[in-house]
Formats: sequence, C-alpha cells, structure tokens
Amino acid sequence: MGSIVAGFFEYTTLRSSSISTLFSAALIEEAVKLIFPIVIFIRGRYRSEADGLFFGVTCGMGFAALETMGYGLTTLLQTQGNVGALQELLLIRGLLSPVGHAAWTGLVCAVLWPPTGENS
Repeated sequence: MGSIVAGFFEYTTLRSSSISTLFSAALIEEAVKLIFPIVIFIRGRYRSEADGLFFGVTCGMGFAALETMGYGLTTLLQTQGNVGALQELLLIRGLLSPVGHAAWTGLVCAVLWPPTGENS
C-alpha cells in the first residue's frame, strides 16, 4: 500500500527536477512508510516499543523490496536486458536497504510508540 501511495505522489511531484521537488518526494516516501504501523497502533492490540520496532522494520523492508523491484525493472529496460547491471543494482540495494529503509522506519516507529500497559 505504501509503495503505491508513494509512487502516485512522487510521480506527480517529480515532474520537474529541482531540489524542492526531490526533497518533497523524499518526505512523501518516508511519511508513507509509516501508514501501516500507525494503523496497527491505532487498532490498539500491539502497544510496546518492541512492537513498534517490529512493525517499522517490517514495513521498511517491504517498502525496500518493492522499490528495489521497480528499480530493477527500470534498469533492465534501460540497459536493454543487461543482467550484469541488474545484478550490480540488486547487490547495492541489498546492502543498503536494511541500513536505510528498515533501520530508519523501525527506529521511528519504536520512538513514536508510546509506552502503555503495566510496565509504564
């Protein structure tokens, strides 16, 4: 869901390539990744910081996987089927996505999840 929403908003935002539109696209992407964890939090079943971390990392990795598939398809089409270029992209994305998408979204969700329950 987050990839579709981000793709729609980023497409309409990136019609011109300026610093402000690139910054807007980054804000859209990062904000959209938080939709599912916020819905889970509002439903009220999972309320610990560890739950926030778990759902944040899960959403971040899911978003990264779908984004990598899109980049891979684009690379494959632009290079007219060069599998070497695709493998290079997948290696780089495989190394950087856990550090970027998963860690950032997990940490933000863990911080935003307010402590509730008996231990707070």
